[in-house]
Amino acid sequence: MWSALILIVSSVLGFGAGSAGLIQNVNPYGSSPVQTVSYRACYDPQPNIRITLKWPDDFTNLSDNRAKDNPKVWGGANIPPTFATDASCEQIAMNGQAQRTYILVRRNTRIPSCKTDELNGPYGVGECPGWGDALGATAIHHRGTCSIDGYTDLRKIAEIPDPSTGQKDEVFWNPFSYNVGCNYKQDENCGPGDRRNLNLKDFVYVLRSRDAFDPDRLRSGCPVRWDSGATNGEACSHYFDVYMALDLYNAVQSAPATNDPESPYYFIRQVVQNCKEEDVFIPAATANLSIPPEFINTPFYPQNQPITYTTGKIIPNASDEKTNYLTYVWGRGDLINPFKTNLLQTNKESNTTPLNVCSGGSFSSMSIFSLAAGQPTVAPPTIAPLVNCYDPLGSIYFQDDKGAINSFKVYSKPATPQTFYLVKAGDNKTTYVYTLKEETAPSNQRHDTSLQLRVMDMITHNAWTWATPWCKPAIYMYPTKPTDMNVKLDVDGKLTLSKPAYVSNTGWNVKAYSDGTLQPFAADAAAGKPITYPYLYYEADINGISFPKDGWVVKQPDLENKLSEILEETGFNQKEIGDFMSYWLPRLQEKPYYFVGMLPENVINQKEHLTFSTQPDTLIRTRFVFEGMDGPMSITAPNVPHHDRVGFTVTDWGGTLVGKSCTDVSIK
Repeated sequence: MWSALILIVSSVLGFGAGSAGLIQNVNPYGSSPVQTVSYRACYDPQPNIRITLKWPDDFTNLSDNRAKDNPKVWGGANIPPTFATDASCEQIAMNGQAQRTYILVRRNTRIPSCKTDELNGPYGVGECPGWGDALGATAIHHRGTCSIDGYTDLRKIAEIPDPSTGQKDEVFWNPFSYNVGCNYKQDENCGPGDRRNLNLKDFVYVLRSRDAFDPDRLRSGCPVRWDSGATNGEACSHYFDVYMALDLYNAVQSAPATNDPESPYYFIRQVVQNCKEEDVFIPAATANLSIPPEFINTPFYPQNQPITYTTGKIIPNASDEKTNYLTYVWGRGDLINPFKTNLLQTNKESNTTPLNVCSGGSFSSMSIFSLAAGQPTVAPPTIAPLVNCYDPLGSIYFQDDKGAINSFKVYSKPATPQTFYLVKAGDNKTTYVYTLKEETAPSNQRHDTSLQLRVMDMITHNAWTWATPWCKPAIYMYPTKPTDMNVKLDVDGKLTLSKPAYVSNTGWNVKAYSDGTLQPFAADAAAGKPITYPYLYYEADINGISFPKDGWVVKQPDLENKLSEILEETGFNQKEIGDFMSYWLPRLQEKPYYFVGMLPENVINQKEHLTFSTQPDTLIRTRFVFEGMDGPMSITAPNVPHHDRVGFTVTDWGGTLVGKSCTDVSIK
C-alpha cells in the first residue's frame, strides 16, 4: 500500500533532484561534493483572499470531463459527465461543517499530472505508468471522495463560482503530507505509516491550469513523468492555488509552539509555518564524486548492446534481473532512452530491515515481454502495483577517489517504475533513491567578455516541502607611486580567459599608476603603441563554492541603491561601483525580487588566491551571488565587511547569477 501512497505524497510535498558529472572522474579534493542550500518561503498566508465551500451545494452536480478531455485514457471507463461528492468529504475535508472558509497560502503550486485523478492529458507525450491496471482503476473511483484507502491521488471534490471569469473553479483535495510517519526528519522518507495525523485534510487545491490538457500552453507536448518534480522542469503538470481552512488558521495563531511531532499543532507550527523550498546547489564538476554519485550519466544499456563490465552501468546478471531489466528499462521506450536518460539522486532512506525483494506476483515473475525479441508477447496483466517489494535489476559499480571499486545492487518497484533504488553491497542500512532525468549536466559555454566569473556550474536539487510538487572579477590597483607589478593568480579550478593575457608561469606584469591605470610591459603591448587597462580581468571555472545562506532579498527596482550601499560600505569607490552597476544591473531584470549574498573574503582568497610582488596595504575583495525570486521572504542579513582605503590599495569585485528556480541551472 505504501508503495503507491508515497507517489502522491511525494508530489503534494515536493520531489526533486540533485547533481551531475562524469563518473570516471576522480576527486582530488576529497570524496564528497560541496552541497549548499538556497531557501524560499513556501507558506504565504493571505487572510483577505478567501473561498467558501458550502455543503452540499458546492459538492453536487459536478462536471467530470475526463472522458471528453482525454478519451485515450478515460474514454472506455464509462465515466458519467457529472458526479456528486460523498459524505466522507463532509466529515473529513469540511470537518463536519455545512460551510467552511479557506484562505490562500500558496500560489501556482506545481504537481505532476500523473499524481492527480486526471492523470496525463492528450497533449502530453507518453502515458502515466499504471493507469491501465489496478492503480488506474482506483483513480477512477477517487473522484468525489475523501477516502484515504489505496492510492491517495489529488482528486476533485467540489466546484465554486469564480466571479472574475464567470466560470466554475475546480477544487481538489488530498489528506497527506510528506513523512508523517517519521516525525518529519529532514532526510527521511518513511511515509504516513499508520495514517495518523492527516495533515493536509484541512487544505484544498484550486485548479489553475493543466499542461497536457491545453494545446496552447507552452509545454504542450510535455513528457509524462511520475516522479518528476524538479528533476524535469518540462514534465506534464497541473498547477494549483493552495488554500488553508480559516478555522484552523485562526486556531493556530493562539496555539502553543511545540516540538512534539505527535502534537496536533506540530505540522502547522513547525512544518508549514517554517516551510521553505530548498534548492541544493551542487557543483557539476564534483557532483559525481560521492559514492554513490548524485548523478549517474546514462546508466542503462541499449537492448542490442552486449552487456559487459563497465563502471556506471547497471549490469543484470541472474535471469530474473534480465527479466526485470527488460520490463523496467527496455520495455519502457516511452520513458527511457539508454543514450540520454540519466539517474538523479533524490533522497536517502534509512533501512531498519533488509529490502523486501519480490519473489512472485510482481513484474519479476510475470514479464510481459519476450526476452528473445524484446517485444510484447501478451497483453499487460492486471498487476497489483501496491505490493511493497523490490525487483532486482542488477548491480552498478563506481570507483572512489582511492581507486577502490564500490558495488551497489539496483532495484525498482511495480508501483514506482520510474524510480530506482541503490543499496551498497554488504551494507543495507541506507537506500539511495534515484529518478529519471533527461537533461545532462550543465556545461560551460563561452560568453561575451565581461566582468563575471565563468564559474560554478551547478544543477539544482529541490528538496521536499509541504504541498510542494515538489530556484567576474576585476582587479584594480592604486599604488602611491608608479610601480612595476607582478601579479599571480592561483585558482581552485581552471583559468579560461584573461585580459591582458595571463601567462601561466609568470602571471601578469604591468606598471601600475596611482590613478588606477595599468600598462603591460613592452613585450605585452602592441608595437609602438602602449596599451592601458583599467583593471586586470579574468574568467575561470572554479571548483565547489559554498553558497551563502544569509543575505538580502531585494525588490528589483531597489537593487541599485542596495548594491551601491553594500559596495560603498565594503570600501569600493564610485568608479568601481559604477563599473559593477553597468555590468550587473542589466543582467538582473528578469525577476521581481533578487536574493543577494556575499562570499566570505577568506573563501575568495582560498579559491582565487592572489600574490603580489609588492604587497598592497589594503586589499578589498567581494563576490556576490544573485538569485532571481518570484516573491519576498524573510532572511538573515549578514554583516557587511568594511575596509578603509589606506596606502597602496587593491580592490577586486565579481559575482555569479543563479538561474531559474526549481529547474536545472548553469551558473556562469
